[in-house]
Amino acid sequence: MPCVPDALQRALFWVAAGLGIVVVVVVGAWILDEKVIHDGLVVRNVTLAGAAVGGYGPADLEARLAAMAADVADDTLTIDLPQRVIQAANVEVGVALDVTDTRSQVMAAGRSGNLVDQFRSWIMGFVEPRELEERYRYDDATLEAWLADLPDAKLRDPVEPSFS
Repeated sequence: MPCVPDALQRALFWVAAGLGIVVVVVVGAWILDEKVIHDGLVVRNVTLAGAAVGGYGPADLEARLAAMAADVADDTLTIDLPQRVIQAANVEVGVALDVTDTRSQVMAAGRSGNLVDQFRSWIMGFVEPRELEERYRYDDATLEAWLADLPDAKLRDPVEPSFS
């Protein structure tokens, strides 16, 4: 007649062995997915400004960023003032998509932080999107020149508030 503790020990051994195998398989899948399959590619489930870019290679990402940069350049900046509304193309006021910074942000998504953060990000990449926003570059000199060219611009230096 088998002893109950022996049966319990065997059951615990097989449970522990099964959990160990599951851990090894999951960690192995993570390493394979991140370091082999998606090496040099955007990780899965990444969206940039609402568009899915997960799995994009360098050429696809560059094409997407070039299209986004052209869209940003064609967009209109609107300044709604009490007296009137001023509109200008982004190019005129010095606003552009920062392609380099945006590319770096997209490629680093899910790959930054310590190993625990990267593993968590990989797991979460299966269930929720990593939503990223594009980065912009502003040229102060171009904006200042555009503001100075406004017909009724009344530009003055900022003044610290004071109480009298």
